[in-house]
Amino acid sequence: MEYNAFTEGVRPGSVTTSHEVMILICYLIERAGQPVSFKELNAALARARNRTLGDIYLELAALRRELVRNTGYDSYADYCYEIVHGRDYAPEDLPAFYEAVKSYIVPLYEDLYALYRNEPAHETAFTDYSGDAALDIIEPYLGRLSSEMAQAFAYMREHGLYDTASSKTKGSVFFTTILFSYGAPFYFGSPGSTPGSGIYDFCTTIHEFGHYNHFYWHPCGWLASDGPDTSEVHSQGLELLFSRFYPEIFGEGGDEVVLYDLTFLLSNIAEGCLQDELEQYVYATEDVTLEQINRKYRQLCVEYGKADPDDPREELYGWVDVNHLFTQPFYYISYAVSAAGAFSFWLDAQEDYFAAVDEYLTFAALDTGTGFRASFEMLGMDDPLSPSYLAHLAETLREALEVEDRMRDIPPTDVMGIEWFGEAAYALYTAGVLEKDGDGGRYAAQDGSWVHLDGKTLVSMNFWGFQRSFLDEAMARFPLFLDRILDQDPIRGECYLPILVTDMLSRGRAQVRMLSTADKWYGVTYREDKPTVVAA
Repeated sequence: MEYNAFTEGVRPGSVTTSHEVMILICYLIERAGQPVSFKELNAALARARNRTLGDIYLELAALRRELVRNTGYDSYADYCYEIVHGRDYAPEDLPAFYEAVKSYIVPLYEDLYALYRNEPAHETAFTDYSGDAALDIIEPYLGRLSSEMAQAFAYMREHGLYDTASSKTKGSVFFTTILFSYGAPFYFGSPGSTPGSGIYDFCTTIHEFGHYNHFYWHPCGWLASDGPDTSEVHSQGLELLFSRFYPEIFGEGGDEVVLYDLTFLLSNIAEGCLQDELEQYVYATEDVTLEQINRKYRQLCVEYGKADPDDPREELYGWVDVNHLFTQPFYYISYAVSAAGAFSFWLDAQEDYFAAVDEYLTFAALDTGTGFRASFEMLGMDDPLSPSYLAHLAETLREALEVEDRMRDIPPTDVMGIEWFGEAAYALYTAGVLEKDGDGGRYAAQDGSWVHLDGKTLVSMNFWGFQRSFLDEAMARFPLFLDRILDQDPIRGECYLPILVTDMLSRGRAQVRMLSTADKWYGVTYREDKPTVVAA
């Protein structure tokens, strides 16, 4: 018999993830009869996590300030930027970059994210790209980009210098490294390890080959003195150049993949700046407290579009989940500047694609240790940290993607979630906007007139008849539902059939025929409904 934790108790060590802990606590609270919402529970756990990890972070920050006093540097930030990360720019070069990101990149990111969310889900998101699946698709396109990249890719596959197999024993990570004993790079990936991550897996495979190609032609590569800023341009630059082929590869799903990739990289710019600003504040503030950090983080989340300005919370706690802040101080800005730099090749590709590819290959061939800003200067390209560059990037992206026109086609945002219809209908009814009218009903139109419903108006009672193929579609989407609902309301969350059907209809993967009936519908939702149904 299968073991039941709720009836037989929880075995030691059997509850290991945060989701499992939340579900168990919700269950216990419900059984105890103490009403606590999932939102309240999640907030309480976040505060507790923040206190525990925050105290550790404060100790680390104090220790690092003490250590840097013996190095001759004025601040720990200066020490990390120059000595630890080998950058050719300093912390004082970034405030103008931060502000330009807030002014130009954050609003663009919010619009692109809205467009991406409005795209009908394509099968790419649910495709398993483990093994050689992604590599087989990518290989012929690399040959169209560059014979050098095709040579590096063929070498990797011919000698088996990669591991992209699906395995439960592999971590959900992607990376490229050097096998010094062999004098060759090696690519490790875990496609298919997360349900519904098809687009991420495919794009990340291209990303990692950007590293692999550089390592192939420069065996010392990143591990010498390139630093993360320059090295991530190799990977993200290839991602952006390769996006040209997505419509050809994915057909009608190509726009979704392009939007995903661009939105993800713009998010990297905003998040990298946010975390760096937070770290600058922490290490510049003597005797900083946990409350001060939480308040500063809340302020920055608003400025970078991660939180609503009207959010009543005075503190936010999620920064403690960024492990880089604990283990690699001042690393996170590399995600921002490298993504900004990678977009340089996308910008030039709008004028002359293959000239931009040549620029990218020249950039990747520069001697290690050239420096991030120096590399762009050597190629005669704009400084990715300049506000004018970011303004031009945002304007060009908006024009190329026709953002303003496409935003007008997005339906109004449902601010109440997937269960809006019940609460909204009840609110309309109690406000007199929706009411009974003889054997039917009526509702108020925008011009103030009443629209009559004659009682024979067809409505859906969600009584469905499906073929076997629907179950395959539902099974493919159910993991995505679990990922979302476990973070929202794991006790009462429901996977609604109409939402699945609507998604399939929008992608042309289903047809629905509505059948009418003369019978009267009875529903038993509340205790008060029972007498009416019994009397029928």
